Amino acid sequence: MLDRLDRYYREQGISPIGFKCPSFEKCSSVCATGQMATAEAPYVGPEYEEGRLPRLLFVSSDTCDAWYKDHPELVTLERIRQLTLSKGLDNRPPNTHWYKTFDLARFLMSPFAENRLGRTLGLNDVVGFFAHTRSVRCKDGSIGTREGSNLMAINCSRFLKGEVEIMQPDIIVTQGARARNALAGAFPVIRHDAMPGNPRHRAFYEIIQITDSHAAIKIVAWHPCAHWKGDDKKKFVDWAVKCVQEFIPAS
Repeated sequence: MLDRLDRYYREQGISPIGFKCPSFEKCSSVCATGQMATAEAPYVGPEYEEGRLPRLLFVSSDTCDAWYKDHPELVTLERIRQLTLSKGLDNRPPNTHWYKTFDLARFLMSPFAENRLGRTLGLNDVVGFFAHTRSVRCKDGSIGTREGSNLMAINCSRFLKGEVEIMQPDIIVTQGARARNALAGAFPVIRHDAMPGNPRHRAFYEIIQITDSHAAIKIVAWHPCAHWKGDDKKKFVDWAVKCVQEFIPAS
């Protein structure tokens, strides 16, 4: 899978090494001068690639910072895998995006790990079983953790469909509006159903046809760091787990 992804990124001009995206000039024009960090490769866990359990893919907005700027060799597919596996949560507090990503992954994947592998997944155990990509691949290093220009999101959206087709996820979780919009309409929708009693967060799921022979469930909700009131977050997680279990039986 990593070889196919690497080939796809090179064909599209968005590989970290040899980056030559056709939208580079347009996107760099909306970044601070000299501050655009070019594409960081996604994270693909080794167990995700192996596929013994359902494949869980998170799609978020852009990267949180531009720490790798001018060093694309640090953010290739292999290096991102090595870095993510070695760091895990890296003592990140519970209110961070990455912690909440791990936490949701654990809830979604635990029934499958217990029933199929006889394993109980802790927070750091789940890292090998999911993948994470972004709807915006480059970053304006001058804006810290804030999202960049919407022009960058529009220009990047063309690459996500082909990437998902190669990654063959069984479960997709979009994190925030940009990720939701980037995948909207990318694949035929077989079924659409909203989370009951949750008008504020407008969570819903779709069963989408990724290829002729492969469908996936896409869970759509707010950004993981959005403000949840009361037990809204627990209700969402319980609902998401239930929807996934109905689509993919654990045993």
